Amino acid sequence: MPAQRRRRGARLITSCATVTLTFVALLAFYQLEPLQVETTVSQPQIPKHQLRPPARVARHVDRQVPPKAQKHFYSQPSSSHTAAALTKRGWRQTKNPEEAEVLWYQRKQLIDWGHVQKWQLVNHVRRERDIGHKRNLARRLQGTAAARWVPETYDLSDKVQAANFAKVALEEEPSSAIKWLVKRPGTDGGKGIELVQNARDVLDGTSVKRSMKDRLAQRYVSDLLLTPDGRKFDLRVYWVVASFRPELVLYGGGTLRVSASNFTGGGKGTHLTNAAQQQGGHSSHDESTRRSMQELWDQLSSEKREGWPADPAAYVDCHIRKTIQDVWRAYESTEKHLLEPRETHDAFILLGLDVMIDANLNVYLSEVQSGCGLPTNTKAVRDVVLKLVPDLLDVVFAVKDASYNEKPPHAAAIALAEARGFEVLANGGATPEPRACRGL
Repeated sequence: MPAQRRRRGARLITSCATVTLTFVALLAFYQLEPLQVETTVSQPQIPKHQLRPPARVARHVDRQVPPKAQKHFYSQPSSSHTAAALTKRGWRQTKNPEEAEVLWYQRKQLIDWGHVQKWQLVNHVRRERDIGHKRNLARRLQGTAAARWVPETYDLSDKVQAANFAKVALEEEPSSAIKWLVKRPGTDGGKGIELVQNARDVLDGTSVKRSMKDRLAQRYVSDLLLTPDGRKFDLRVYWVVASFRPELVLYGGGTLRVSASNFTGGGKGTHLTNAAQQQGGHSSHDESTRRSMQELWDQLSSEKREGWPADPAAYVDCHIRKTIQDVWRAYESTEKHLLEPRETHDAFILLGLDVMIDANLNVYLSEVQSGCGLPTNTKAVRDVVLKLVPDLLDVVFAVKDASYNEKPPHAAAIALAEARGFEVLANGGATPEPRACRGL
């Protein structure tokens, strides 16, 4: 027994000595640390979004693509423009999405995110609904720089905003002209939109009707710029998030969406320019309903109305691109971009942006299109889409295949993008001034 007690005592003394030495070492370390900090030159504060992400995380060499999946793609639908472009580049199409390096889905709702692998490159992100859903977009843009591009809007599902709308509606004089658009947030193609002349029709007494409490009420922009033949139009412009890590956002051009009838006519299709609201819908080959942006620039340059800036085309073009920049920045938090993918190392997105222009050349954001359509039914849209899809894939692959220590990041992809006619709108936390804005 005495021997056992001595051994226990020795172990206890050894343990205490170890703890003491560890404590002394830690104490010495933390006492010396301030001296090291004091001798370090203070660094400027850099926004956290400019510091993300780790340099290697998004590179092809680190994604460890299984050999059987390399240069294989999955496309839904199988006969998409993307499938044709990838096949032309020597990629092979597979029917199994789990054996594809690249996944392309026209409809993001079809993606089974539970089976998406970290090494796969997908053309959507899981939180994309936050930017493509009308209500989510309206809420996100409130109080940001992007709010300046949005017409007066009320979320009727919000008690405070619904009360504010009711107050405006009761003060507004009845009119035979359309004053408001009441939108069902989860729809597209012009579906779920009501044209409202008298805002009181949305009320039940002094409050919003129960049937309207899931809607958005947006002020109708009435004093719009019309085409030379007197039709209403808006612009569908395309923009690409070629990478999230670090970010690379590109402007890709677009087309005019033009009503099939004169603006003095009646009917929903006169006021809504969505292809689905026009006679023949997306299958229509009426060239007058989808026109090139060059036609708009020519119109602005030739009209030059009193009060317009010296270069009206550059003025409008500048504001369209700034709208995209402001919308993108509205989704940033202090740590990362809110749309940044979690399921994969990186991703890319093709988005649409619908904007209107009034007679004073003010630009108004209508909505952001997630999974935007890529029709080819008219020459104007065909010229844009059939160039846009192959070019964006080349840029995305330039990002994917770049060396992990490329300096500056995306250098090769940016050079390629600019050579193909894209313009960089956001790059690693920087927001360069659009070319069209210079000199205004």
